[in-house]
Amino acid sequence: MKQNLLTLPGLLLVLVAGATPVRAEVTLFEESFENGNLNQWTGKFGLPHHGQIVTDPLNPTNHVLTFTLVNAAGDIFSASPISLTGLPGRFILSFDFLGLPIGGVAPSEYGGFAGIATDSGVIYYWLAGTYLPALTVPFPVATVLAGDGQWHHYEIDFTDIVIANNLTSIQLMLEDWYDRGSIPGDVYFDNVRLRGTISPAAALIWPAVEVGWASVTNRLYQVQWTSQLKPNAWMELGPPVRGNGSTNSVFDSTRDQPKKFYRVVTVE
Repeated sequence: MKQNLLTLPGLLLVLVAGATPVRAEVTLFEESFENGNLNQWTGKFGLPHHGQIVTDPLNPTNHVLTFTLVNAAGDIFSASPISLTGLPGRFILSFDFLGLPIGGVAPSEYGGFAGIATDSGVIYYWLAGTYLPALTVPFPVATVLAGDGQWHHYEIDFTDIVIANNLTSIQLMLEDWYDRGSIPGDVYFDNVRLRGTISPAAALIWPAVEVGWASVTNRLYQVQWTSQLKPNAWMELGPPVRGNGSTNSVFDSTRDQPKKFYRVVTVE
Protein backbone atom coordinates (compact mmCIF):
# COMPACT_ATOMS: atom_id res chain seq x y z
CA MET A 1 0.00 0.00 0.00
CA LYS A 2 1.48 3.30 -1.08
CA GLN A 3 0.74 6.41 0.96
CA ASN A 4 1.25 10.06 0.19
CA LEU A 5 1.07 12.67 2.94
CA LEU A 6 -1.22 15.62 2.28
CA THR A 7 0.36 19.00 2.88
CA LEU A 8 -0.88 20.98 5.85
CA PRO A 9 -2.73 23.61 3.74
CA GLY A 10 -5.00 20.78 2.60
CA LEU A 11 -5.83 19.81 6.16
CA LEU A 12 -8.47 21.64 8.13
CA LEU A 13 -9.00 21.10 11.87
CA VAL A 14 -12.22 22.38 13.42
CA LEU A 15 -12.21 22.13 17.20
CA VAL A 16 -15.49 21.57 18.98
CA ALA A 17 -14.66 22.57 22.52
CA GLY A 18 -16.36 20.65 25.30
CA ALA A 19 -17.33 23.86 27.09
CA THR A 20 -18.92 25.54 24.08
CA PRO A 21 -22.70 24.98 23.88
CA VAL A 22 -22.98 24.81 20.09
CA ARG A 23 -24.19 22.05 17.79
CA ALA A 24 -21.35 20.15 16.13
CA GLU A 25 -21.93 18.69 12.70
CA VAL A 26 -20.01 16.34 10.41
CA THR A 27 -20.80 15.52 6.79
CA LEU A 28 -20.72 11.76 6.25
CA PHE A 29 -21.68 11.79 2.55
CA GLU A 30 -22.36 14.50 -0.02
CA GLU A 31 -23.25 14.46 -3.73
CA SER A 32 -24.34 17.36 -5.94
CA PHE A 33 -24.01 15.46 -9.28
CA GLU A 34 -21.90 18.29 -10.71
CA ASN A 35 -18.74 16.20 -11.20
CA GLY A 36 -20.13 14.51 -14.32
CA ASN A 37 -19.75 10.99 -12.93
CA LEU A 38 -21.35 8.61 -10.44
CA ASN A 39 -18.13 7.31 -8.89
CA GLN A 40 -19.61 7.59 -5.41
CA TRP A 41 -22.37 5.16 -6.37
CA THR A 42 -22.80 1.52 -7.29
CA GLY A 43 -25.58 -0.89 -8.20
CA LYS A 44 -27.17 -3.40 -5.85
CA PHE A 45 -24.72 -6.20 -4.97
CA GLY A 46 -22.21 -4.54 -7.32
CA LEU A 47 -24.43 -5.01 -10.38
CA PRO A 48 -25.05 -2.21 -12.91
CA HIS A 49 -27.39 0.55 -11.82
CA HIS A 50 -29.69 2.72 -13.92
CA GLY A 51 -28.79 6.12 -12.51
CA GLN A 52 -27.89 8.86 -14.99
CA ILE A 53 -26.72 12.46 -14.59
CA VAL A 54 -28.79 14.84 -16.72
CA THR A 55 -29.45 18.55 -17.02
CA ASP A 56 -31.99 19.82 -14.52
CA PRO A 57 -35.24 20.16 -16.52
CA LEU A 58 -36.07 23.33 -14.58
CA ASN A 59 -32.58 24.86 -14.51
CA PRO A 60 -30.20 24.33 -17.47
CA THR A 61 -27.16 25.35 -15.36
CA ASN A 62 -27.68 22.53 -12.87
CA HIS A 63 -27.10 18.76 -13.09
CA VAL A 64 -29.21 16.16 -11.33
CA LEU A 65 -29.80 12.41 -11.07
CA THR A 66 -32.55 10.50 -12.85
CA PHE A 67 -33.04 6.88 -13.93
CA THR A 68 -33.13 5.16 -17.32
CA LEU A 69 -35.15 2.20 -15.99
CA VAL A 70 -37.59 1.63 -13.14
CA ASN A 71 -36.57 -0.84 -10.46
CA ALA A 72 -37.41 -2.24 -7.01
CA ALA A 73 -35.58 -2.94 -3.74
CA GLY A 74 -33.01 -0.26 -4.52
CA ASP A 75 -31.28 0.77 -7.74
CA ILE A 76 -28.32 3.01 -6.91
CA PHE A 77 -26.34 2.76 -3.64
CA SER A 78 -23.54 4.83 -2.14
CA ALA A 79 -20.43 2.84 -3.06
CA SER A 80 -18.72 2.72 0.33
CA PRO A 81 -20.30 1.80 3.68
CA ILE A 82 -20.83 4.88 5.83
CA SER A 83 -19.83 4.35 9.46
CA LEU A 84 -22.22 5.65 12.10
CA THR A 85 -20.15 4.64 15.11
CA GLY A 86 -18.70 7.24 17.46
CA LEU A 87 -21.44 9.82 16.89
CA PRO A 88 -23.83 10.15 19.85
CA GLY A 89 -26.09 12.71 18.15
CA ARG A 90 -28.62 12.74 15.33
CA PHE A 91 -28.41 11.38 11.76
CA ILE A 92 -30.07 13.44 9.03
CA LEU A 93 -30.52 12.64 5.34
CA SER A 94 -31.30 15.65 3.16
CA PHE A 95 -31.93 15.93 -0.59
CA ASP A 96 -33.89 17.79 -3.24
CA PHE A 97 -36.60 15.95 -5.18
CA LEU A 98 -38.56 16.67 -8.35
CA GLY A 99 -41.44 14.62 -9.76
CA LEU A 100 -42.14 15.82 -13.29
CA PRO A 101 -44.84 14.57 -15.70
CA ILE A 102 -43.41 13.35 -19.00
CA GLY A 103 -45.45 14.33 -22.05
CA GLY A 104 -47.67 16.53 -19.89
CA VAL A 105 -49.49 13.60 -18.29
CA ALA A 106 -48.86 12.79 -14.63
CA PRO A 107 -48.45 9.07 -13.90
CA SER A 108 -50.49 7.41 -11.18
CA GLU A 109 -47.21 6.99 -9.29
CA TYR A 110 -43.86 8.75 -9.88
CA GLY A 111 -41.91 6.11 -8.00
CA GLY A 112 -39.17 8.25 -6.44
CA PHE A 113 -37.81 6.66 -3.25
CA ALA A 114 -34.88 7.30 -0.90
CA GLY A 115 -33.64 5.18 1.97
CA ILE A 116 -30.80 3.45 3.75
CA ALA A 117 -29.54 -0.14 3.51
CA THR A 118 -27.14 -2.54 5.15
CA ASP A 119 -25.04 -5.13 3.34
CA SER A 120 -25.71 -3.57 -0.08
CA GLY A 121 -29.46 -3.92 0.22
CA VAL A 122 -29.94 -7.19 2.10
CA ILE A 123 -31.79 -5.17 4.76
CA TYR A 124 -33.25 -1.85 3.74
CA TYR A 125 -35.38 0.95 5.14
CA TRP A 126 -37.32 3.25 2.82
CA LEU A 127 -37.39 6.63 4.55
CA ALA A 128 -39.09 8.70 1.85
CA GLY A 129 -41.11 8.11 -1.29
CA THR A 130 -44.00 9.22 -3.42
CA TYR A 131 -46.24 6.32 -2.28
CA LEU A 132 -46.79 6.18 1.47
CA PRO A 133 -47.80 2.48 1.82
CA ALA A 134 -44.43 1.42 0.33
CA LEU A 135 -42.39 3.15 3.05
CA THR A 136 -40.93 0.71 5.57
CA VAL A 137 -40.39 3.01 8.55
CA PRO A 138 -42.95 4.50 10.95
CA PHE A 139 -43.95 8.11 11.42
CA PRO A 140 -42.55 10.64 11.96
CA VAL A 141 -39.57 9.34 9.97
CA ALA A 142 -41.63 8.23 6.96
CA THR A 143 -41.77 11.16 4.52
CA VAL A 144 -44.04 11.50 1.49
CA LEU A 145 -42.36 13.16 -1.51
CA ALA A 146 -44.36 15.65 -3.56
CA GLY A 147 -44.68 15.05 -7.31
CA ASP A 148 -46.07 18.43 -8.32
CA GLY A 149 -43.55 19.45 -10.97
CA GLN A 150 -41.49 21.59 -8.56
CA TRP A 151 -38.28 21.00 -6.63
CA HIS A 152 -38.72 20.35 -2.91
CA HIS A 153 -36.06 20.07 -0.21
CA TYR A 154 -36.35 17.36 2.47
CA GLU A 155 -34.59 16.86 5.81
CA ILE A 156 -35.17 13.43 7.38
CA ASP A 157 -33.95 12.60 10.88
CA PHE A 158 -33.66 8.80 10.96
CA THR A 159 -31.78 8.48 14.25
CA ASP A 160 -34.58 6.41 15.79
CA ILE A 161 -34.19 3.84 13.00
CA VAL A 162 -30.44 3.60 13.66
CA ILE A 163 -30.98 3.08 17.39
CA ALA A 164 -33.91 0.66 17.09
CA ASN A 165 -32.02 -1.58 14.65
CA ASN A 166 -28.52 -1.14 16.11
CA LEU A 167 -27.12 0.06 12.78
CA THR A 168 -23.38 0.70 12.76
CA SER A 169 -22.87 1.38 9.05
CA ILE A 170 -25.20 2.03 6.12
CA GLN A 171 -25.39 2.79 2.42
CA LEU A 172 -27.72 5.38 0.95
CA MET A 173 -30.06 4.13 -1.77
CA LEU A 174 -32.27 5.78 -4.39
CA GLU A 175 -34.60 4.43 -7.04
CA ASP A 176 -37.40 5.07 -9.51
CA TRP A 177 -39.91 2.44 -8.39
CA TYR A 178 -41.38 0.14 -11.04
CA ASP A 179 -44.94 -0.15 -9.68
CA ARG A 180 -48.21 1.82 -10.01
CA GLY A 181 -47.56 3.31 -13.43
CA SER A 182 -44.13 4.79 -12.81
CA ILE A 183 -42.05 5.36 -15.94
CA PRO A 184 -38.29 5.98 -16.31
CA GLY A 185 -37.08 9.54 -16.16
CA ASP A 186 -39.97 11.15 -14.28
CA VAL A 187 -38.14 11.60 -10.96
CA TYR A 188 -35.00 13.59 -10.17
CA PHE A 189 -32.71 13.86 -7.13
CA ASP A 190 -30.12 16.49 -6.26
CA ASN A 191 -27.90 17.66 -3.38
CA VAL A 192 -27.92 14.38 -1.46
CA ARG A 193 -26.27 14.79 1.92
CA LEU A 194 -25.93 12.68 5.05
CA ARG A 195 -24.76 14.42 8.17
CA GLY A 196 -24.35 13.62 11.83
CA THR A 197 -24.93 16.16 14.56
CA ILE A 198 -24.10 16.33 18.24
CA SER A 199 -26.48 18.19 20.50
CA PRO A 200 -25.21 20.99 22.77
CA ALA A 201 -25.78 18.73 25.80
CA ALA A 202 -23.61 15.99 24.30
CA ALA A 203 -20.94 18.45 23.22
CA LEU A 204 -20.60 19.70 26.80
CA ILE A 205 -19.41 16.28 27.95
CA TRP A 206 -17.91 14.96 24.72
CA PRO A 207 -15.08 17.19 23.43
CA ALA A 208 -14.16 16.37 19.86
CA VAL A 209 -12.61 17.58 16.63
CA GLU A 210 -13.72 17.43 13.03
CA VAL A 211 -10.85 16.75 10.61
CA GLY A 212 -11.67 17.94 7.09
CA TRP A 213 -9.72 18.10 3.84
CA ALA A 214 -10.22 18.86 0.15
CA SER A 215 -10.56 15.53 -1.67
CA VAL A 216 -10.46 14.11 -5.18
CA THR A 217 -13.37 11.97 -6.32
CA ASN A 218 -12.90 8.24 -5.79
CA ARG A 219 -9.41 8.52 -4.24
CA LEU A 220 -8.90 6.83 -0.87
CA TYR A 221 -7.68 8.81 2.13
CA GLN A 222 -6.52 7.63 5.54
CA VAL A 223 -6.72 9.93 8.57
CA GLN A 224 -4.02 9.32 11.17
CA TRP A 225 -3.40 10.74 14.63
CA THR A 226 -0.73 10.85 17.30
CA SER A 227 -0.38 12.36 20.75
CA GLN A 228 3.28 13.19 20.18
CA LEU A 229 5.09 14.19 17.02
CA LYS A 230 7.57 11.34 16.70
CA PRO A 231 8.44 9.07 13.76
CA ASN A 232 6.35 5.90 13.56
CA ALA A 233 3.96 7.19 16.23
CA TRP A 234 1.01 7.72 13.88
CA MET A 235 -2.10 5.57 14.32
CA GLU A 236 -5.00 5.14 11.89
CA LEU A 237 -8.29 6.82 12.73
CA GLY A 238 -10.98 4.51 11.38
CA PRO A 239 -11.00 2.94 7.89
CA PRO A 240 -9.93 4.74 4.67
CA VAL A 241 -12.40 7.31 3.37
CA ARG A 242 -13.30 7.63 -0.32
CA GLY A 243 -13.00 11.15 -1.71
CA ASN A 244 -16.16 12.94 -2.82
CA GLY A 245 -14.63 15.68 -4.97
CA SER A 246 -15.41 18.28 -2.32
CA THR A 247 -14.59 18.34 1.40
CA ASN A 248 -14.32 15.05 3.26
CA SER A 249 -14.32 14.96 7.04
CA VAL A 250 -14.19 12.56 9.97
CA PHE A 251 -15.07 13.11 13.60
CA ASP A 252 -12.89 12.08 16.55
CA SER A 253 -13.25 12.27 20.32
CA THR A 254 -10.55 14.13 22.25
CA ARG A 255 -11.79 12.90 25.61
CA ASP A 256 -8.92 11.98 27.97
CA GLN A 257 -6.38 13.36 25.49
CA PRO A 258 -4.57 16.59 26.44
CA LYS A 259 -3.54 17.04 22.80
CA LYS A 260 -3.81 15.17 19.51
CA PHE A 261 -2.19 15.80 16.13
CA TYR A 262 -3.78 14.74 12.85
CA ARG A 263 -2.66 14.16 9.28
CA VAL A 264 -4.28 12.76 6.12
CA VAL A 265 -2.51 10.46 3.67
CA THR A 266 -3.66 9.27 0.28
CA VAL A 267 -3.85 5.51 -0.12
CA GLU A 268 -2.94 4.15 -3.57
